[in-house]
Amino acid sequence: MTFATALFIVMGKSRAEADRKMHRKIPEDRYKALISTPVRLEIKHRSLGPPEACVVQIQRYVEAGIGHLILIFIDLEDMDRPRAAIASA
Repeated sequence: MTFATALFIVMGKSRAEADRKMHRKIPEDRYKALISTPVRLEIKHRSLGPPEACVVQIQRYVEAGIGHLILIFIDLEDMDRPRAAIASA
């Protein structure tokens, strides 16, 4: 059996910066509406922080047996940052 999940990715120089970025991209009222709907379980699966921390969090999903991981980047500018962090590891 293969397990899958979706993971929202928001990156910044720190977790606090990434959290601020997420709240700029998804206003608080919209965020509260999302987490009160059936997709709330997916919204709880998010990775916030610098690229290196996001890579570590993604690796934990892999180690837990997740075979398919859908990465949803809140800010498209963040898409290449994990690749660079992996390459430098």
